[in-house]
Amino acid sequence: MAENTFGSRLKALLLALLNATLLLALLLVIGLWLLLGRAQDFVADTAAMAASAAGAELWEKAGAQIAGLGSAAEGIKGIEARIDGAMTKVVAGDSAAATELQGLRSDVQGLNATIGSARDTLVSFRSDTSGSLIEVLRAFLTDLAARLDPAPAAS
Repeated sequence: MAENTFGSRLKALLLALLNATLLLALLLVIGLWLLLGRAQDFVADTAAMAASAAGAELWEKAGAQIAGLGSAAEGIKGIEARIDGAMTKVVAGDSAAATELQGLRSDVQGLNATIGSARDTLVSFRSDTSGSLIEVLRAFLTDLAARLDPAPAAS
């Protein structure tokens, strides 16, 4: 029969405390594992949302700019052909070549304006995109704070 002494009671108490500590540590590890899984899902969902929102706007604006730059490139090809024609007229001594060159100058100015407009649009798009990303990050942080704070958010 086991003796019921102070030493045996202390030993049983220490074993019980060790057992409880190990169980709490195991519960803590499992809880952290679940929390990290939820945080990863949340971050992935938010990143996908931000990428799709910014991506759709990016493709729309980029498509419009690409179409504009494509037409400008076609205009430049046309001007090159007209310059070749004007150069042959000048060599042949045609006085209408000066008028043709003046028209080419107007066309070049128009293409420069088109390219400048495309540049301005891309600059404004860059600033708009940075503003959009800031808003997405602000929404992300607000949502994260709301999910982490068990208290209801103040209106």
